[in-house]
Amino acid sequence: MELQNQAKEEYRSALLKLEYFYRQSGNLEASIELNKKLIAMDTCDENAHQRLMESYSFLGQRHLALQQFKVCEESLKRDLDLYPQKDLIDLYEQIRSMKFA
Repeated sequence: MELQNQAKEEYRSALLKLEYFYRQSGNLEASIELNKKLIAMDTCDENAHQRLMESYSFLGQRHLALQQFKVCEESLKRDLDLYPQKDLIDLYEQIRSMKFA
């Protein structure tokens, strides 16, 4: 069991490093896919949810960013009986209040 947990953590670490590389190089589509994998591993990973929201918003997919917040909110409530952290709520409010010409 310990070996399995170690392998899972190494996989997660590799995903995080690769996601950071893609995000920094501007490949948001690849970043999005890796964040989805991270969330599949841990549905309550607020940082991955936040990166998804930011990427969707940057790509003009505001509705997906707002939907991602709801997914995070539901996962936290269901699995941990918690609410999103203030930073994530602030990002949600910022995206929600965006005006388009």
